[in-house]
Amino acid sequence: MQEGTGETEEIGKETTEQITMVYKCCHSRSSCFMFLPCRHLCSCKACEPFLQACPVCKMPKKTSIETLIF
Repeated sequence: MQEGTGETEEIGKETTEQITMVYKCCHSRSSCFMFLPCRHLCSCKACEPFLQACPVCKMPKKTSIETLIF
């Protein structure tokens, strides 16, 4: 077993999570809006007002919630 292997895996996990958090349509900003009722976290603040449906599942948006992820 190599020393530090867990740290490398943790860094890889963080990078994957950051990539996953990128907005699903414009691919340039972090997702910070959750669409309801589907609950997909899939829109950045700039694009959210222009979307009428979830870009992931195409369900019509009834409302959205700005989320804070620490």
